[in-house]
Amino acid sequence: MDLTRAHPHPAPPSFNQQARLSSALSGRAAGAHAPRWYSIAVDFPGGVEEDLLRRALQDFVARHEVLRSGFHVASGTSRFVLEADEVVLEQWERGEYTSREGALAALKSMFDADTDPLTWPAYTFAAVLGTDCATLFMAFDHSVTDLHSLALAAVEIQRLYLARCGHEAPVSPPAGSFLDFCIEERHVSPARILGSVTRWRGFTEAEQGRLPRFPLHLGIDEEEDVPLTAEEIELCDATTADIFEARCRMAGGSLFAGLLAALGMISRSSSDQGVLRLLAPYQTRTPATRSALGWFVNAVPLELRMDGESNFDGLVPCARAAIRRAFEYLDVPFGLVERETEMQPFTGSGGWISYMDYRPYNVEDRPATLDAQILTNPRRGRELDIWISRTGRGVSVHARYPDNAVAKQNVRAYLRELEEVIDHLVIRDEGHRPTRVHKRGGVDPNGGSLRLEA
Repeated sequence: MDLTRAHPHPAPPSFNQQARLSSALSGRAAGAHAPRWYSIAVDFPGGVEEDLLRRALQDFVARHEVLRSGFHVASGTSRFVLEADEVVLEQWERGEYTSREGALAALKSMFDADTDPLTWPAYTFAAVLGTDCATLFMAFDHSVTDLHSLALAAVEIQRLYLARCGHEAPVSPPAGSFLDFCIEERHVSPARILGSVTRWRGFTEAEQGRLPRFPLHLGIDEEEDVPLTAEEIELCDATTADIFEARCRMAGGSLFAGLLAALGMISRSSSDQGVLRLLAPYQTRTPATRSALGWFVNAVPLELRMDGESNFDGLVPCARAAIRRAFEYLDVPFGLVERETEMQPFTGSGGWISYMDYRPYNVEDRPATLDAQILTNPRRGRELDIWISRTGRGVSVHARYPDNAVAKQNVRAYLRELEEVIDHLVIRDEGHRPTRVHKRGGVDPNGGSLRLEA
């Protein structure tokens, strides 16, 4: 598309976007291309009317300013924005595929090529049209969306398509502006920045100047990046999740606090450490940006101090306090902390733990996440990351870790222990015996590799 009609916009890149753009520019200078896209896959049973779907996608792009925004990076970084009526979706047929493998390979190639953060648009849409079902893939570079945004996208595109089918105006809340957020996130008082920097320094100094990780041996050298694999389990079904949540609340915390307490119990028994430190992504959305697409996530230092507690009931309040303490400087972007510390304490990579409840995302009283999956491209790294999702089906855990036999054995044992803690509590208190499904190397609504299992 001709970008000469684009208008300059005063919003700088968000700190997250700036880091992503810098990484992409460094990779381009070195001749490397490292795609980092997320795709939401939404099923439409019975198929779709292609023209109505195209119009719904046009409505979707018009609704969200971030999808009409990009960057000039030739000399410095400056943002531009296109008006809604200046964006036109172009449609191509990419071919017919008789095998699942061929279709997935074509999708991956398309997403790798068409989600470059240094060009606009840094996203693409693809529809796989079957005889009795259509699947829409909406793939975005991470600079455009976070996981919350993908769940929003799954809901919105269904709502917009249904409105087009019924010749009705869609009923949607105000979208909010990610670009306004990019301006506002830089307005942090020096005192708040200093407080956050002090917290991060103490957090990393306790780990000998490194970012923390799960206390597991993963079978690789600390400095090498290797291909990562995925381990997905259904931690508990919906009934078990409800029972476990009630048990957590009786102990004084949320379901996430209970899961963190359980991980603390396991880590303490395996490493004899009285503290579990991890990185956690938390949403920075406000009521005004609840329905906005964008990358509204800040990294926070999560520190669970067990203080001699060894049982679940005693650890849940500790976990609740750890989560609240992590929120204390949520308004201070990690990019500001990096700038103030000049990266000195933040050597190496760290382990992440995330929790997201997808149950609020509904279309016509139907859980959108039952018909959607979030997919990612294959990654490299050196740490274990755990992403916990709650849906109408229950709680699932997606673990991403180095693809070797040592890591696989230790991560699987770690997750089995987590299952056993929950099973013990639920069976002991309610007599309910959980059921679950294991999916080795597949994908769930919190990430994974785009593979045959997707």
